[in-house]
Amino acid sequence: MRPKSTSGDTSSTPPVKRGPGRPPLKRRRTSSVASGSKKSDDESDSPQEPLRKRKKLDPTEVVQQLYDLIRNHKKDDGTLLCDAFIRAPKRRQEPGYYEVVSNPIDLLKIQQKLKTDEYEDLDQLQSDIELLVNNAKAFYKRNSQEHKDACEFWELFLSSKQKVLEDPKSLATDDSSDSKGKIILKVGKLVSYTGWCPPSLLA
Repeated sequence: MRPKSTSGDTSSTPPVKRGPGRPPLKRRRTSSVASGSKKSDDESDSPQEPLRKRKKLDPTEVVQQLYDLIRNHKKDDGTLLCDAFIRAPKRRQEPGYYEVVSNPIDLLKIQQKLKTDEYEDLDQLQSDIELLVNNAKAFYKRNSQEHKDACEFWELFLSSKQKVLEDPKSLATDDSSDSKGKIILKVGKLVSYTGWCPPSLLA
């Protein structure tokens, strides 16, 4: 009788025995390791969510809010600093004003230009504010309250503009807004009248 061949039968092969005192071999969990590696590769390859971009303030919005800031500034007595410059004197009431001032402008006209988006940057607004101040200084006497207010109004504009240029985000940090959704900053007095104006602005 021929002995049975065992060359092709591997299912009944007994496990390799370890020597006394040595722990048995552990089977490798290749499937879980491979799947975990694949998962980590997928995570590393997946695109990350783009960071949120900070909202940039529109130039016309910055101009509008700077105007609101100087327009709503009050003096120590509670009156608006710009009160004398809201509307230019009427020709019938002050004909002499138009003999001195060849290019009249007031805050109402500036506000109208803001509504029609005629100002593209702060420099254009500054040109009209400077014209308004120079007109007031040319017509009103140096010791008059209007002349003093014109000097202080110009200083207020320059310091407010500098603040905006250094930190534009400061315009968007206040919680209060008007009926049109435009932000109005609540700030204290930025400047105080000292009786001195820059030589370039003296009439």
